[in-house]
Amino acid sequence: MITIDNDLRTINIPSDTKLLGVVGDKGVNRLEIEMPAYYKDIDLSSYAVKINFRNVERGGLRHIEGEYIPVDKVSTGEVINFSWLVGEDACKYVGITEFSICLSDSETKEFNTRWAMLPVLKRQFPPIGCSKDSETLGLDVKGLEFQVDGETLIVKRKEEK
Repeated sequence: MITIDNDLRTINIPSDTKLLGVVGDKGVNRLEIEMPAYYKDIDLSSYAVKINFRNVERGGLRHIEGEYIPVDKVSTGEVINFSWLVGEDACKYVGITEFSICLSDSETKEFNTRWAMLPVLKRQFPPIGCSKDSETLGLDVKGLEFQVDGETLIVKRKEEK
């Protein structure tokens, strides 16, 4: 279980949590999170929880940002528990996904953690002919077509019509 240290505002990831997911994962990995219900003299148990994330491709060429609102928040006096069902945007690119937790009273107060990160790994064996993770770039250089497939740049001659 991931824990949050309110005093240091850090997200503590246990050593057995090695990755956020694999490129293309959608709704198959759930991270359980627990934090103290109080920060100094502020009761956070009624605050809305939001997980902000940024998935950055290895090499930093592309990234995507998003947020997740946990639907299973439970407060039991001294602690708050919730989970993050990791969606496809958080695992869009091979690289890392940085994330932080934000709790807000929707009016004047907001509690934020520092950013933490977990890796997103490459699929081992992509299906033959799979083009779901491919992008065709809009470059027309002397009749060549450029395509990115995972981490591979593919250059092809355009077919004449």
